[in-house]
Amino acid sequence: MKLQIICRGSTKVGLGHLFRAHNFATAAAERHEVRIVAIAEPQLKTVFGELQNRLDVVPCDEAVGPLIQDFGADVIAFDLLDLQEPILAAAREQASLTVSLSPVFEQPGYLDLFFTRNPRQENIPNVKVYRGYEYAIFKKDHCGRIDDETYALASSHEVLPVAISMGGGDADNKTLQVLKALMSTERSCLFWIILGEGYQHSYQQLVECAREHSLHEVILAKTNRSMWRVMQNCALAVLAGGLTTVEAVYAGLPSVNLFERQEHSLVLQDLIERGACLTGGSFAPRSLQQTVSLINHLNRNRKALKIIRERSKGLFDTCGSQRILSQIEVQYSGARQTQADAQPQACATCWS
Repeated sequence: MKLQIICRGSTKVGLGHLFRAHNFATAAAERHEVRIVAIAEPQLKTVFGELQNRLDVVPCDEAVGPLIQDFGADVIAFDLLDLQEPILAAAREQASLTVSLSPVFEQPGYLDLFFTRNPRQENIPNVKVYRGYEYAIFKKDHCGRIDDETYALASSHEVLPVAISMGGGDADNKTLQVLKALMSTERSCLFWIILGEGYQHSYQQLVECAREHSLHEVILAKTNRSMWRVMQNCALAVLAGGLTTVEAVYAGLPSVNLFERQEHSLVLQDLIERGACLTGGSFAPRSLQQTVSLINHLNRNRKALKIIRERSKGLFDTCGSQRILSQIEVQYSGARQTQADAQPQACATCWS
């Protein structure tokens, strides 16, 4: 089966779709011919690591069409929010199946299959929807479960270790805004500032912010593949409510989330209601103060952190890519058979 994965990411809108596409492509390449098209800045090709030889990086939607035609995929999978309609129409014409891997896709009318980790996803007319945590996509060697001993040590430190990660790009420099707000927490914290490879703002501003507040310690960490080696040193994380939040639930790291987009909040609503992660609300000054209050509470009540961690156990595993592939393979076989059945059949007299 020839599988083409079309994704979008940038330092402005974030890198979550690229990371998920990479993780899925890694699993799919073990048994299928895979080609990735990333609508992204050229420097972001490093996100795809060992798969760069299967990758085309293009600057805009219009450049995707010729690549669809050239590759001739049997199945096309999208990991993005939207795409120009002529490109979607070309994909629909080319492939036997069109698939979404993103929990939010704004043009479902062009799809055959929709996979989402959101267990509350509504049905979509004429689209087969697969919903639930079992369809979350993780890469085994990127994010692992933090063992109980490691977490017990991190959460027992007198100075609470807190990770801050606002995404791989963080175009609006929310990292600096969050750090400034959290400097008002009432007890000492060690803030690990996780900066993705797309972070293009001044590190000096972060350093100056740290210098102004002697109560807290601050460590800047530029990470990509090693992000979770850093995060496992922490007892709590402040996140932007995207893919990293789901990884944190899987890893067993409690998080407070600040949402840029309402749909991100809706996708995580089930996890929030289960108490597997916390919400600070939409990203705004009031939400930042609410986050400060939450951290003050959790710093005083470390048992609450362990309760959140316990609630996260068993919700996710690392088999999502394989489950999605299996469903795609079954549906692709069915689609091929349907196409074969629809072909005109020669009658016996035609051969006489």
